[in-house]
Amino acid sequence: MLKKIKKYVLRAYFYGHFPSFWQLYFSKKRVLAYYGFLGDRNFGDELVFESAKTLFSGTVLLPVLHHSPLYVKLYRTLFKRRIAGIVVGGGTLIGPYFAEKRFIRSLNASNTPIFFHGTGVTSTINFEELWNHMLVTNSFGGIRGKLSYERILAAVKKQRNIIGDACFCMYDPVAPKEKPKKVLINFGAHHLFDGREHSKNELIKFSRQLVTEGYEVHFLPLHEIDCNEATGIKAAIPELRLLPIPRTFTEAKQIFSDYLFAAGLRLHFIAIAALCHVPFIAINYKDKHDDLLGSIGLEEKGSLPAKITADHILSSFRQRETFDWPRISGRLIALKAVQEQEAANFFNAMNS
Repeated sequence: MLKKIKKYVLRAYFYGHFPSFWQLYFSKKRVLAYYGFLGDRNFGDELVFESAKTLFSGTVLLPVLHHSPLYVKLYRTLFKRRIAGIVVGGGTLIGPYFAEKRFIRSLNASNTPIFFHGTGVTSTINFEELWNHMLVTNSFGGIRGKLSYERILAAVKKQRNIIGDACFCMYDPVAPKEKPKKVLINFGAHHLFDGREHSKNELIKFSRQLVTEGYEVHFLPLHEIDCNEATGIKAAIPELRLLPIPRTFTEAKQIFSDYLFAAGLRLHFIAIAALCHVPFIAINYKDKHDDLLGSIGLEEKGSLPAKITADHILSSFRQRETFDWPRISGRLIALKAVQEQEAANFFNAMNS
């Protein structure tokens, strides 16, 4: 019981996800319900939330979470009609599971506009009924990539925009610069997957080779799980430097800007590399990587964990200059523009 109370207090009052009492009750800004993963200090989830705050600046984002402050629970009960729209975050959310269904259903029943912020779609086509309804009624934004597009089309027979990852709305073109001999790696996942130990061992072999060539290899965790993995990898590579988990997009950009190449597992490790024009290779432990890479035309920059080799990673590193950044930048700019236009349409729907 004490553990449950501590968990509730931390998530509701100390993680900084919720607007203040004054913002929620007395600000004249529109209140938007935010549906997405938050709460366990996962940098990817925090980045998607930060992206939503950027795209919908000038509003109050109200996370729809079970662990909420009491004044938020009261607002959801007494002032639900003040909520002008729903923002569905950029995780792989659309599928058979639906948290906080009763509250979202009540908003959807009143035809509240919905914005899908680069949301991913699971491989299970038998979607929760509420998702089906939300996808075809008064909705804007779009989905993460080609796989999600095909799954939506098969499930509800409705085309959706591909707008890439939610964090693409924060993209700005990057000027080339000279960089030190440093390479960034990442490893860690919430679930077991085929090829896990193999891909980690091959990443270690690659890193050892670079160390012998005079490169610095640094490990960037994006979750506490990654920190545990880093400890084991450092035991195999004593020269490895462990970096802290970044807290914001700006902090992550500052880190990536100093590296020649990135090789890793986490989806948003790869997304930030693309945004910072850092050549990379992705270890595609889930098909969400294919979804993301496909949105910017870089499917060939990912490899399955069971098939990746140190030689493959090393070859990608040697050929890092072949990344066509003008073309990639053009694609990111186009996706950002679609997100901004869809956000404008979303706001117009609130006014109608």
